[in-house]
Amino acid sequence: MKQEGCELDQKTVLSLIEHLQFEGKLNRLLQLLEELKDPDFWFDGCERVVIYCVRHKHLSSAINLLKQLMDRDKMSIYAVLDQMNEEFDMKVKDLVKNLRSAILRL
Repeated sequence: MKQEGCELDQKTVLSLIEHLQFEGKLNRLLQLLEELKDPDFWFDGCERVVIYCVRHKHLSSAINLLKQLMDRDKMSIYAVLDQMNEEFDMKVKDLVKNLRSAILRL
């Protein structure tokens, strides 16, 4: 679309980032993130891409994005880290719950 001179709406780009998180295409997510010009949308998109990177063990990309985030707004990095902590804490709790259930079935 960019090659054809089309410019996507910021909400549409953010929706695409949300959707593509589950398809495993980091390069597409990074390209879409570049399309976000509005700082609020960029922050939301960056948060989603960082979480994707951590989830899929693209740690160098996660660190690079966190550095960009800090360059734009040092305080916003805490919100991203809180969101990551919340998401991964829930997964750990679910894992422990599933392990506990599996052990009880033995």
